[in-house]
Parts: sequence; structure tokens; C-alpha cells
Amino acid sequence: LYSLYGPLIQGNAFFKDSNKSFIIRIIPLLRPYRISAGNNVFTEGGYSRCVYLLEEGSVEMSVSLNPANLKNRVKVYGGSNRLENLTNTEEINILEGEDLKEERVAFKIMTGGAFFGDSDIIERRSRLCTAQAISDCHLYVLNRTDFESVVVDEFPDLFNELKALGRKRDKDD
Repeated sequence: LYSLYGPLIQGNAFFKDSNKSFIIRIIPLLRPYRISAGNNVFTEGGYSRCVYLLEEGSVEMSVSLNPANLKNRVKVYGGSNRLENLTNTEEINILEGEDLKEERVAFKIMTGGAFFGDSDIIERRSRLCTAQAISDCHLYVLNRTDFESVVVDEFPDLFNELKALGRKRDKDD
């Protein structure tokens, strides 16, 4: 694994202080993902499907200045409220954030070695911001199901660390 994924393992904060069993369990679940500059990785108000590990490139995090769209930032998923159970196309589009095309303010730039998207999954909520590639990016994606089954169920101490880190980042942002 280290011969193929050494730079990712050594260079990404997601793996900082991780034990070997965690790395061996997670690496096969990661999927490579490339996105061109100007495209959204995810959109504010959208359903939180994945955690992203940024290997190369830069991603800008921004929020809407339109108060009408702030309602999308507080949706919490759980039980029968999950996106998989929705059938109304208009409601799904709102959850996906496709209607958010207004003035935005950037609050953070993520660069190679960063990871993001974890807080929304941990807190079981829709995306609080939009992540847009500002350069061509190479990322690895860990889907919600794998994150929950491995990190939450098999590595609860790491999960608690990520939860505390996510809450600190939310407060700081």
C-alpha cells in the first residue's frame, strides 16, 4: 500500500497519527477523483455523500449571502428524513443545492494534504458550504457508507477525534 499510496498517506492530514490497521482498512475504499478548475466538488445545501482527501490542487470553500438559502444549511439527515427516501424531484434539487446560484463569500482555501466534507457526515447534515475547485484537483473520495462502517464502527476513538476537530473547524470558520 505504501508503494502506491505513500504520498497520500504521508501528506494528508486525514492519516496523521493513524495506526497501520486503519490505513490498511481505509486505503482500498478510497476512489480517485479528478475535477477541473471552476467545477464544484459539492454544493451548499446538498446531501453529504463523501469525505474528500485532497492530494493536489486548491479548493475554495464559500457560503451563500442569500438569506433565503440559509434554510438549506440546517437540514439534518437521519431516520426517515434521509435523501434516499425522497421522491419529490424539486425537494431533491433543493437538497442537492442546484438552486444556489447567487452571490457567495469565500472563507477558506483548501490545498493538497487537506481533507474536508467529514463534518457534515459526522453531524448528519446537509453541506454548509460550497467547495469549488480553483485549480485542477486530484482527490480521493471516501463515501458515507464506508466512512460510517469503518471510522464510526471500527475506530471509535478516531471518530471522536474527527468529531471534535470538525466542531472546532466549524466554530473557527
